[in-house]
Amino acid sequence: MLLTPHAAGLECPQLRTIELFAGIGGMAAAWPEAEVLAAIDINQLAQRVYQQNFSHRYHVQEIESLSTEALRGYSADCWWLSPPCQPFTRRGTLRDLADRRCRGFQHIVEALPHCRPARLGLENVVGFENSGAHRLLLEQLEILGYYVRSRELCPSQLGWPNRRPRFYLLASLQPLPDWQVLPQWKCSLASLIDPELGPNAPQASELMLAASEQQRYFDALDRVDLCSEHTACFAGSYGKTILHAGSYLQCGAGFRRFSPREVARLLGFGDAFRLDGLSHRSAWKLLGNSLSLPCARYVLSHLTDVR
Repeated sequence: MLLTPHAAGLECPQLRTIELFAGIGGMAAAWPEAEVLAAIDINQLAQRVYQQNFSHRYHVQEIESLSTEALRGYSADCWWLSPPCQPFTRRGTLRDLADRRCRGFQHIVEALPHCRPARLGLENVVGFENSGAHRLLLEQLEILGYYVRSRELCPSQLGWPNRRPRFYLLASLQPLPDWQVLPQWKCSLASLIDPELGPNAPQASELMLAASEQQRYFDALDRVDLCSEHTACFAGSYGKTILHAGSYLQCGAGFRRFSPREVARLLGFGDAFRLDGLSHRSAWKLLGNSLSLPCARYVLSHLTDVR
């Protein structure tokens, strides 16, 4: 079962929105009711995937190069931010605001007093909430009189067979509703697996871990089978690094990587979402930097009652 616009009764408002740090369009996919005025990111490959799937304008440029006049000119009701997470992870050396990849985020925070969008949403890794970047944002939102709600959320809490804990924040110039009861999709891992990628399928051979890799890393691998409740979080390094990048599915006597389409399904993207012309490695990297659609939709649904 894949995410549909009105899955689990989550109704989202029709708002004029700009998608900052847009990637392949996780927000647009999770929130099809939104009128996306523009998507902005520096990644040209992400732009190509985005424009295979959406008709919205996509500008390839650094977020910090956006002028206040350009941001204000969109007259957007809502800004959505998914800034780079590396400054807030151990793998990214936890440099926080000292990391140059935070410049775009800082630029948006500095633009808030001049633009004052009615609503704002943000997604990042767990740990962001303890960062200087988070404190900077909260201080600015408080000064400007925004109401704020934030929480950690994992798709496994929604009955989705994937672990991807993330920090989410909503801000509004009008009061926000309380967090609603979590919906339950009751989606099984087996329902998202390609049956044609079974143990004897030729297509599965390129996904198989080499025998030497299985032997060397076996105890540390996140191993799952069709009866498992969920997979681990798939990172952008999946397919490049063996450990701490995602799960491996039992396939006969061995284990294989999840295909890009299977990873997309585990994030909530339907099969109509196109990934044309991408190598496995490129697709895994783009998907690993995207959103969990079930979680994003749940969070965004709390903008519905804001007037």
